Amino acid sequence: VIEQLCQAIGLQPPVAVQLSPEVNASVHFAGGWRGFRSGEKVLTIGMPLVAGLTVQQFVGVLAHEFGHFAQRLGMRSSFLINQVNAWLEARGHTRDAWDDRLEEWMERDLWFPIPLGLRLGMFGIEVSRRLMRAGFWLSFRLSRSLSRQMEFDADRYEVLISGSGVFRQTSLRLRTLSH
Repeated sequence: VIEQLCQAIGLQPPVAVQLSPEVNASVHFAGGWRGFRSGEKVLTIGMPLVAGLTVQQFVGVLAHEFGHFAQRLGMRSSFLINQVNAWLEARGHTRDAWDDRLEEWMERDLWFPIPLGLRLGMFGIEVSRRLMRAGFWLSFRLSRSLSRQMEFDADRYEVLISGSGVFRQTSLRLRTLSH
């Protein structure tokens, strides 16, 4: 079914299909950056979808995911944005070895100007973390519209393959399966 659907849409099939216990399906680049360069994608299918949807609904969900396959530039942009967002979030919210090192030095009985310099360094780290958090917040907010548009476009593929009535039924069924 996957190969026939990809052929009908005019896309390369995924290099792998993974199964998941989640009520979801998704597509991502195979091997992270390697897949980003090669364009190879992996399809993940939640087993509750297989068990809980009709064949027509399930094929529609697959068409939705293959709609993401067709979004070559959008998927690449989304991948890059997510990588930048993850980096900004980690830098903005995670302590590192410098935090521990500066706190350890502050506990020592040091000559007067040294603790002042250490406090200045700690202040600089906190300011840079706040800038990273602000950058993450801004990037996350700005990239939400790209994600929303990508989902609408993928929904269009689902509707084209399964029809608007089945699309509506599938949307309701997915909510039921999630609960």
